[in-house]
Amino acid sequence: MKSVKTFSILALWLASGAALAACDETDSDRRPSSRFVLNGGEAYDQQTGLTWSRCTAGSTWSSDAGCTGDAKLMRLDEAKQFAQEMGGGWRLPTIAELHSISNRNVPILRSTPPCFQR
Repeated sequence: MKSVKTFSILALWLASGAALAACDETDSDRRPSSRFVLNGGEAYDQQTGLTWSRCTAGSTWSSDAGCTGDAKLMRLDEAKQFAQEMGGGWRLPTIAELHSISNRNVPILRSTPPCFQR
């Protein structure tokens, strides 16, 4: 089976809110799902067969620090070109693919994020 790699530029828009929502890993809705196999800067989705980049465009994966560097803001045509230039079969995900990894139980923004309640 051919592995398809996807690169989510939408994550650029959601990165700051998602980081706040993900900071409390004691909540079972926020823990990484066992459906994903992590391998460095990639996450393989066993349910869909897709491989996702763990970092946004412009940042790189570090096992010590996670994603480091500044995210790049791009128009859609620029994002498609960026993914193509990455090589290795990377492309932008479809809306359905992006929706397949969303978790509606975890809001992007909260009135009081758990990180600030400590």
